[in-house]
Amino acid sequence: MRGRCASAGADLKNAERLFGEAMEIRERAGDRRGVAANLHSRGSVRHRSGDYEAALRDSEGALGIVRESGDRRGVATCLRAVGAVHGMRGDTARAASAYGEAIEILRQIRDESGESDVLNNLGGLHWMKSDFTAAQACHEQALTLRRRVGDPNRIADSLYYLGAVHHSRRELENAHGFYDQALAIYRETGNIRGAGRSIRSLAATLLDRGLPDLAAALHDEMLDLQRRAGDRSGLCMTLHHVGTLEHARGRFAEASRAFADSRDLARDLGEPDLEAAASFGFACVACDADPVGKARDLLESARIAFHGLEAEDDEAEAEAALAELERLDGRIAEALAHAEAAGARTLKSPDSIGRGRAVLARLSLRQPTEVEAIRAEGEELLRLAAAQHDRGLEARTLALLARLEVSGATRLASSSEVLAAGFVPVPDRLAALLDHALAHRRWGEAIEADRAAAAGLALALEHGALAWDTRFRKLVDPASSPDSLS
Repeated sequence: MRGRCASAGADLKNAERLFGEAMEIRERAGDRRGVAANLHSRGSVRHRSGDYEAALRDSEGALGIVRESGDRRGVATCLRAVGAVHGMRGDTARAASAYGEAIEILRQIRDESGESDVLNNLGGLHWMKSDFTAAQACHEQALTLRRRVGDPNRIADSLYYLGAVHHSRRELENAHGFYDQALAIYRETGNIRGAGRSIRSLAATLLDRGLPDLAAALHDEMLDLQRRAGDRSGLCMTLHHVGTLEHARGRFAEASRAFADSRDLARDLGEPDLEAAASFGFACVACDADPVGKARDLLESARIAFHGLEAEDDEAEAEAALAELERLDGRIAEALAHAEAAGARTLKSPDSIGRGRAVLARLSLRQPTEVEAIRAEGEELLRLAAAQHDRGLEARTLALLARLEVSGATRLASSSEVLAAGFVPVPDRLAALLDHALAHRRWGEAIEADRAAAAGLALALEHGALAWDTRFRKLVDPASSPDSLS
């Protein structure tokens, strides 16, 4: 019991020690089932703390004991734990095998509740592999079983995960519908955590659909609910999403405050991954709103944190952000080094957000003579922008291609159409306008260049984007070379 209490309180090291002590007592008493139970519990704690090798040893040790005892439900429980650890280690084949065996056992003993839980895990595994068809099938089977069992919170969980599958496919209307159904149930049952993640995901779909004000209203509702309920973990994640949204809206002071609050709360909770993510968000806001030196230091700190966490895609995003900052500051050699590092870290994740930002950083440093590289990277970015419904990435890619390609006028017109057609995050809009102005200057179109630069400067002033204000003022200075910002 003391181990479970320590675990629930997030004192993971203490919980691990207590479960180990309890296991020794069970061993001396010859209580093999008790040993298996403590191994399973300690493995869960080690899993939560990120020690996957030790977690696997414990879970497999527990599995061996319960197999000997003939406890089929216990075997299925341990197989589920083994599958979860394999999944976190990236061994998806072993994870799927463990889950499959657990599902078969649970079907044989007619444990529909347990079967639905493992199907949920298997669906998550397929989702991690971007096999969304298989993920959807698993979550639909789980939903059917949970409706038969009649557990409302588990029904809501399955609805939420189906929403996540559709969201990953960019089927935003379907995703919104599933998230909304899940939220209604969570509200009925008073499940604050479930309601929190549903609202965060609903807000994300609204932002993806170009409705940032509606997304902000949902976040405000969730923050109030989580603060009243004392849900600090959920509050930490919601604050991060608020920071992301406010940054996209160009409300930089509000974004900085939300990211800083999320970072500080994550530190108090002992959640280094959430702390690193919030620190990176704070640094990205600084890239738009603060002097270059401050932003560079903040980005480098976030990159180091991601590296320590072995979060390669996140580290790639930080490298790409550093590449863009150095390029705009005229430090081209440093920018190239960061862009190459970002690209190398995303080779295994070709469809990720980090990959898009890495390729964008490299494309921005190309010379017009590098025709084949420009064509290939431009095509990759436009494919990613379409797959991710990322209007900011699309507008920026088209603007860069306009600056680099011989037939750039068509690209520039397409970029302008994207900017005019709906919501584009303010930082992406500023970057695109800068490339619009540079493209016109390269073509000798001084009036059009000044018009684009004036539009960018007005937008920077409207939102207090001090870094962009400086960049656009450099551009409109007759003594400034266009190459100083390219």
